[in-house]
Amino acid sequence: MAPHSTAMMMTVAMLHLLGSRPRSPKPLVTMGRIYASRRLFWRSVSRIASHISSWVIGTQSMMAWAESNSL
Repeated sequence: MAPHSTAMMMTVAMLHLLGSRPRSPKPLVTMGRIYASRRLFWRSVSRIASHISSWVIGTQSMMAWAESNSL
Protein backbone atom coordinates (compact mmCIF):
# COMPACT_ATOMS: atom_id res chain seq x y z
CA MET A 1 0.00 0.00 0.00
CA ALA A 2 1.39 3.39 -0.96
CA PRO A 3 1.91 6.06 1.73
CA HIS A 4 -0.46 8.51 0.05
CA SER A 5 -3.37 6.02 0.14
CA THR A 6 -2.94 5.55 3.89
CA ALA A 7 -3.04 9.31 4.39
CA MET A 8 -6.16 9.48 2.22
CA MET A 9 -7.89 6.81 4.31
CA MET A 10 -7.06 8.69 7.51
CA THR A 11 -8.39 11.93 6.01
CA VAL A 12 -11.66 10.26 5.03
CA ALA A 13 -11.98 8.80 8.54
CA MET A 14 -11.34 12.23 10.12
CA LEU A 15 -13.91 13.90 7.85
CA HIS A 16 -16.45 11.29 8.87
CA LEU A 17 -15.85 12.13 12.53
CA LEU A 18 -16.11 15.85 11.86
CA GLY A 19 -19.44 15.38 10.10
CA SER A 20 -21.06 13.48 12.94
CA ARG A 21 -23.13 15.55 15.33
CA PRO A 22 -22.24 15.39 19.00
CA ARG A 23 -25.08 14.14 21.14
CA SER A 24 -26.08 16.05 24.22
CA PRO A 25 -26.41 13.97 27.37
CA LYS A 26 -29.95 13.16 28.40
CA PRO A 27 -31.11 14.41 31.81
CA LEU A 28 -30.88 11.81 34.54
CA VAL A 29 -34.28 12.74 35.96
CA THR A 30 -37.16 13.81 33.75
CA MET A 31 -40.40 15.49 34.77
CA GLY A 32 -42.30 12.37 33.76
CA ARG A 33 -40.50 10.35 36.40
CA ILE A 34 -41.24 12.85 39.18
CA TYR A 35 -44.87 13.73 38.41
CA ALA A 36 -47.45 11.32 37.05
CA SER A 37 -49.14 14.04 34.99
CA ARG A 38 -48.84 17.68 34.00
CA ARG A 39 -51.87 18.47 36.14
CA LEU A 40 -50.09 17.23 39.27
CA PHE A 41 -46.97 19.17 38.29
CA TRP A 42 -48.84 22.47 37.83
CA ARG A 43 -50.82 21.87 41.03
CA SER A 44 -47.52 21.56 42.88
CA VAL A 45 -46.14 24.70 41.22
CA SER A 46 -49.32 26.61 42.09
CA ARG A 47 -49.16 25.48 45.72
CA ILE A 48 -45.52 26.57 46.06
CA ALA A 49 -46.24 29.94 44.40
CA SER A 50 -49.16 30.48 46.79
CA HIS A 51 -46.94 29.82 49.82
CA ILE A 52 -44.25 32.19 48.55
CA SER A 53 -46.71 35.00 47.77
CA SER A 54 -48.40 34.71 51.18
CA TRP A 55 -44.98 34.86 52.87
CA VAL A 56 -44.07 37.99 50.86
CA ILE A 57 -47.39 39.68 51.69
CA GLY A 58 -47.00 38.80 55.37
CA THR A 59 -43.45 40.15 55.46
CA GLN A 60 -44.48 43.40 53.77
CA SER A 61 -47.40 43.91 56.16
CA MET A 62 -45.13 43.29 59.17
CA MET A 63 -42.62 45.84 57.83
CA ALA A 64 -45.40 48.40 57.34
CA TRP A 65 -46.70 47.70 60.86
CA ALA A 66 -43.19 48.09 62.33
CA GLU A 67 -42.68 51.40 60.51
CA SER A 68 -46.02 52.78 61.68
CA ASN A 69 -45.33 51.81 65.32
CA SER A 70 -41.78 53.18 65.36
CA LEU A 71 -42.96 56.80 64.92
